[in-house]
Amino acid sequence: TLHAHGELVKTHQVSYSVGCSGQYLLHVGLRQKEAALPGSPFKVDVKPGPAHAPSTQLPPESLPLQSIVGQSGSFTVRLRDKSGNLCIEGGAPLRVTLNTPACVVNLVDNEDGSYLIKWQGETAGTFKLSITLNSAHIKGSPTPLTLSAAGPEMSRCELLGDGLRRAVAGKAASLTVRCRDAYGNE
Repeated sequence: TLHAHGELVKTHQVSYSVGCSGQYLLHVGLRQKEAALPGSPFKVDVKPGPAHAPSTQLPPESLPLQSIVGQSGSFTVRLRDKSGNLCIEGGAPLRVTLNTPACVVNLVDNEDGSYLIKWQGETAGTFKLSITLNSAHIKGSPTPLTLSAAGPEMSRCELLGDGLRRAVAGKAASLTVRCRDAYGNE
């Protein structure tokens, strides 16, 4: 039984707050007697809180997002809680959208707080990739995603111009070579 403000109290409530996840030893003692309570220090395992959009960002080493048509591109995003701790569990309401139907984007939950985002398309261009968590954009979202044309496919290339039909000896003739990849992208 401890004394508190002149009254006998059998229990006291202790509150504490830890901002950084990890394993800690919690020391609890009586200030006046400078004595630790039996069992102190106590082992405390502090886990990250739920994923938080403003604390999560696109990985800078993956930017700018780009790939070649016909080939898949990908990067991994690690979610963070409100205090900036890396999340260690999956299941967050993460959503990835792309502003074009010409490219397919997939989201894979690695169930460890990280998510693999993959895309593949056949149309060259720059599109807008958005990543939201609880309907809020993570830092860096939306971001451009550029699909570049692949190498020339000879069967899809064409030659144009008067130089194909006639030429005069000693005079320059011109023609245009229009190269396209296997998907028809110039």
